[in-house]
Amino acid sequence: MRKNLLFITIAIFSLAACKRDDIGKASFSTSKNSYYLTEAVSFINTSTSAKSYSWEFGDGTYSTDQSPQHAYAKAGVYTIRLNVNGSSTITRSVTVHNGTASYQIRNLTDYDIPLVSYGIDGSNNLMNFTNVGTTVSGTTDTIFTTNSQVYVGGTLPNDSTFVVVPVYTIKPLSNNVLVIDNNTQIYVNAIPNKGDVDQFSQLKTNSIKRKLAPKTDAVKQTVQ
Repeated sequence: MRKNLLFITIAIFSLAACKRDDIGKASFSTSKNSYYLTEAVSFINTSTSAKSYSWEFGDGTYSTDQSPQHAYAKAGVYTIRLNVNGSSTITRSVTVHNGTASYQIRNLTDYDIPLVSYGIDGSNNLMNFTNVGTTVSGTTDTIFTTNSQVYVGGTLPNDSTFVVVPVYTIKPLSNNVLVIDNNTQIYVNAIPNKGDVDQFSQLKTNSIKRKLAPKTDAVKQTVQ
C-alpha cells in the first residue's frame, strides 16, 4: 500500500513538473533601445521551455519565428509582445526615430555662428530646412534625416549668408559628425541678406568662395 502511495505521489509531482515545462517562460531582448527608420531590429529570444512563439511587433505585423528581425517604416515608440506556448507573455518597447540617419554639426571655429542645415531635391528646392541655432565651439544637438546629403550654412558676423562646400555625404543608419573649422571652404553671398531662406538655394550663383575664417574679413577671396 505504501509503495502504491509513493508511486502515485511521484507521478503527481512529475505531471505537475511537465505542466510547468509546457507553460514555458517568455523572455527576449534587443541589442539597443532606439533605431532608425528601415533599420532591422534583431530580437534575441531567451525564452525557456518554449515550443511555439507568437510575436506582435506593435505596427500590425506578426511572426512565429524563434528569433525574428523586423524593420519599421514609421517613427514612433513600439511595444513588442512575445507569447510562448500560448501562455507566458512578455512585452518590451523600442523607439524608432524619424530618419534613416542622424547628424551633429561640430563647430571648431573661433567664434559663434548661427547655423542652418538642409537637403536639396532634384529641382533644387530646399528640403528639411533646420534652424540649428547659434553654436558656440562644440557640437549641436542630434538631427535626424532621410537625406543622403546635407548642406550646412549660416550667417557671418557681417550678415552675409554662406554655405559649406562640398556638401556632406550622410552614412545611413549612423550618427554623422559634420565638422566646420576656420579652413572650411564656403560660398558667400556677394550681397548680404540676413535671414532670407531663399538665399541658400542661390549660393554658388554670383557668390564668392573663401575660407570660413575668424571674425576678420582679411581673407583671400576667389570669385567663381
